[in-house]
Amino acid sequence: MRSIQRYIQLTSAALTLLAGIALLVGSIVSINHETEEVFDASLAQSAQLIQTLLPIALLSDTQDQSLTKPAGDIPLQMEEERAEALATLLSTTAVPVHHYASKLAFIIHDTEGKPLLRSSVQFHLPVPESAGIQRQLASAIEWRSYSLFDQRQQVWVTTAQQLSVIEELGVEVLENVLPPMLLIATALLLAISWAVKRGLKPLREVSNELNQRQANDLSAIDSSHMPRELQTPLKALNAMFLRVEAGLQRERRFTDDAAHELRTPLAAMRIYLEQLPAEQDSTQALRQGVTRMERLVGQLLQLARLDPQQHQSISLETFDLSLTSAEVVAELYPQAQSRQMQIELVGDSPCLVKGQQTLLQILLRNLLENAIRYSNPEDCLQVYLRKSQQGVELEVIDHGKGLSDEEKGRVFQRFYRSHKADGMGAGLGLSIVATVIELHHGRCHLLDTAGGGLTVKIEIPDP
Repeated sequence: MRSIQRYIQLTSAALTLLAGIALLVGSIVSINHETEEVFDASLAQSAQLIQTLLPIALLSDTQDQSLTKPAGDIPLQMEEERAEALATLLSTTAVPVHHYASKLAFIIHDTEGKPLLRSSVQFHLPVPESAGIQRQLASAIEWRSYSLFDQRQQVWVTTAQQLSVIEELGVEVLENVLPPMLLIATALLLAISWAVKRGLKPLREVSNELNQRQANDLSAIDSSHMPRELQTPLKALNAMFLRVEAGLQRERRFTDDAAHELRTPLAAMRIYLEQLPAEQDSTQALRQGVTRMERLVGQLLQLARLDPQQHQSISLETFDLSLTSAEVVAELYPQAQSRQMQIELVGDSPCLVKGQQTLLQILLRNLLENAIRYSNPEDCLQVYLRKSQQGVELEVIDHGKGLSDEEKGRVFQRFYRSHKADGMGAGLGLSIVATVIELHHGRCHLLDTAGGGLTVKIEIPDP
């Protein structure tokens, strides 16, 4: 089930459709049954009326002849006269003929089954075997009839109607009922869809709130205005936020405490190393190890100080990024010279940006240190600064071995080190860069340098 809203809507639509079909079928069956009951009562009442209004004299003149002659010997004119006479007796008011009149008929038989009187010469039904309702077939037409026996006249009186009348009535009722039912069903489905969509609105609000949050925003979600069904999962989610926040706090405290505790013994080791002869290989190895430890401790402290700022907006100031970049380049120039490298600063001057100067210094320093470490000796590193419509663009270009697509997706993870890395890095530099970029709501792109190498492009938007 990928969508609760669609599931409820489709289920409601299916149930409504099934209920409508069941109601429609039940209504048709009930209407047909009641229609049969009404018509059967009408047939019985008509037969009783004919029996009541049937005069003895009407049959007395012809009864002897009809009883002594075959039915086929009764003159047609006589039957027409009887039918007309009986119609006159049964009609007290002038009623216009209905289109169903041709499907209603009556016939009177004697005890031998001879027709004495009928509504039409063409109409014929066999003499009934018993009184009551029954179905009979005449001229390939199925009739529903009611018969009674007149003891005084010794005749059978039968009234009948074609079964197609009931079917036609059922079709007419269906044609009249089905369009309103379809309209009602459509309106009901629309109302259900609107109600479901409105009922799930709090879920969309929670989803939108979570989507708009920063990855490090672990503040609790306000559930006071939410429905009861959502308060329980939101309370569980807020409790999870608290546990994650507590874990991160413990991690930051440990990192900060460990970094501070390591700085003092490292400083003492540095003093002792300065007193040892510099030409010994063991002394050089020790100095490199201490340098690496000092760098690691410094980066851990930077991360420990940056993480708490992710939960609040940083204080911004407008400054010239070209001057700040020049200071960082000058600071790292000796390190580049140790590998016979050059650093070229190119771009707009002044290049004003609104951000936190110290953090952007840390960002550029880490990028240049990585470039110095991983680029080829005697390379010329390039730092480009330019203003754009959205803000400021910063590029650091080296001509080293570069990164594969897989490595580009992982270099921002803490303590990740490429297989091409030397033993000096700790895998925290680009993680610090990513944190600073996130605090400035910027973007970072890792591109391949033409001819080999890596180009890191930073976009810092105007606030």
